[in-house]
Amino acid sequence: MITIKTIDGQQYINVPSAFAPDGRGYFERAVNGTTRQVGSTEGDAIRNIKGGLPSGNSKALLGHEKIESGDKNGAISIQSAGDDYLASSSSSRKLRWMFFDFDASRVVPTSNENRPLNIGMTPVMYLGV
Repeated sequence: MITIKTIDGQQYINVPSAFAPDGRGYFERAVNGTTRQVGSTEGDAIRNIKGGLPSGNSKALLGHEKIESGDKNGAISIQSAGDDYLASSSSSRKLRWMFFDFDASRVVPTSNENRPLNIGMTPVMYLGV
């Protein structure tokens, strides 16, 4: 927030820091003063990316029998899994079928827009008057 301080009879304008706590510089972004205020910050973010295998017969992947629903690694999660058997002329082997999904918001900040780390400001033009 911008404030005016008086020190030893002199007035000083105190403006927000141009740097985030981690040392990165802010990108200045105009605000409207109602839903977003001057000096407010937003972290960097990407638009969320989601996807997965379509569910249904003959669309699952086969894998190791220890795969479980809810297993996750980063943005990929096992949505559902179940038992199946792979038969050959001499034996049968238990496998699991699975459907997985992908959701980038599990590992990175996401938003309704792609944006850099930014701080709200009001654009002004100084005419030297």
